[in-house]
Amino acid sequence: MSKLYAIKTVYHGTTSNYTEQILRRINIKRGSLWADFGQGFYTTSSFIQALNWARKRRDWYNLFNPKELVDGIIMSYKLDVESLVNLNGLIFNYQSHDWARFIHKNRSEKINFSHDKDFVYGSVADGKIDELISSLDSGIINMTNFKQSIDSKRYGFNDQLSFHTELSTQCLKFIKEVKYDDQKKASN
Repeated sequence: MSKLYAIKTVYHGTTSNYTEQILRRINIKRGSLWADFGQGFYTTSSFIQALNWARKRRDWYNLFNPKELVDGIIMSYKLDVESLVNLNGLIFNYQSHDWARFIHKNRSEKINFSHDKDFVYGSVADGKIDELISSLDSGIINMTNFKQSIDSKRYGFNDQLSFHTELSTQCLKFIKEVKYDDQKKASN
């Protein structure tokens, strides 16, 4: 049985300038076109992982917008797993070659790939992903080398649950948001 079935709460790391938009309506087209599982709304079962995403997004935004500083925000959602798993989803229970191929297809700008899944669940890919995608696309490395390089077992399992349709986002119920503060870490 998949770890997905045990998840009750998921977290989304973002910045304070986007929280109102997300609370009004999750826009699945807002995310990056070349994310691990394709364009969508990404969550994780790990508060710490969401906190790290929020911090990275905050730091990146503030670096280029020093006159318009934002805070890192972790948004918590109750997940209706029973409804979710009845949708058209894809679950990667472990870091298989299928998982690596799926990430490659979604991340590669050379491949015109999109999928029809409502949601995708699996591990986060680690490593210098952009360089690895380029190396795989140009034939410098093969799929086995690519999979070994992005295998996050070396760093501990970090999961991601991505939502790719409006229907799938209906399985989320907002609980609260937490502001990330470097001094206090996370605070309400």
